[in-house]
Amino acid sequence: MEVKLDMKDRRLLYELDLNARQSFSELGRKVRLNKNTVQYRISRLQKEGVIKRFSTLVDTAKLGYLIFRVFLRFQNITQEREREIIQYLVNHPKVGWIVSVEGNWDLNLMIWVRDHYEFEKFWNEFKFKFEENIVNKWISLFLRLHFYARPYLINKEIDETHPIVLYEKPKERVEVDEKDITILKTLAEDSRVPILEISKRAGLSVGMVKHRIKKLKQEGVIKAYRPMIDLEKIGYRYYKVHFDLKNITEESWEMIKSFCHLHPNILDLNELINGADLELDVQVHDDIELRNFISNMRAKFRDFIRDYEVLHYYKEHKFVFFPIK
Repeated sequence: MEVKLDMKDRRLLYELDLNARQSFSELGRKVRLNKNTVQYRISRLQKEGVIKRFSTLVDTAKLGYLIFRVFLRFQNITQEREREIIQYLVNHPKVGWIVSVEGNWDLNLMIWVRDHYEFEKFWNEFKFKFEENIVNKWISLFLRLHFYARPYLINKEIDETHPIVLYEKPKERVEVDEKDITILKTLAEDSRVPILEISKRAGLSVGMVKHRIKKLKQEGVIKAYRPMIDLEKIGYRYYKVHFDLKNITEESWEMIKSFCHLHPNILDLNELINGADLELDVQVHDDIELRNFISNMRAKFRDFIRDYEVLHYYKEHKFVFFPIK
């Protein structure tokens, strides 16, 4: 059920999307509300389910991890068996993101591992347990994940913020200890958790926690703090659009990426080994707006787009960008 939002609510969501750890006072100055009103509105958005939780985008590539993406197509499956598969994946410590899909696939998941041998172990265990229900799979390896802002929340037509890029090849690996891991896991679960709570969990002073968080941000391990928004509650739907490209040069690729960054309804662009040539996560009101988006893309880049497919991401089961013990 859609929740009615006024422009102040939308502005709050937009500012939280840029930095979910901003204080109530900082947010209040930006949306022109006092901090108590800001606190009340955020609490209401959480109670109404608009904000599901707050998360932290952690660049685990800098810690030496690989991220695999798997699409699954089911066969001979009951609803009970599908729930069993999803629950198995939700409980698995290496799986960070799971979403049900409409289209050529039924499920999309992301897996964090140290190396391809660790992924092989994960995949074999999963396959041996559920092979009879899997008719097809598509396994890819993330190279880069470009996150963009959501200017559509405040009816802006262009995204003027800098993209957040995850999983780029790091110049050197960042070394972390168990205290850092505790801090990262706590922030990944709730990016607005108070510093005092983090200090208790990590067994560190407040000052030391602040120092470590600052250092992790400077080293590029912590990339952003964002709210997880229930799109249906604000009248939007979530699609992934795969484009099959042709005649691509370095110049044309940069032109396409620049266009995607500026577009108000494109949430992110994925670059993968064995992925589609261009993978976009798109958030729009309805199928009509989606068709208009695809039509405009095909017209603007008619010399480069050969074909496309659309997937509707309709139910998220797990989202944590740091599923690491």
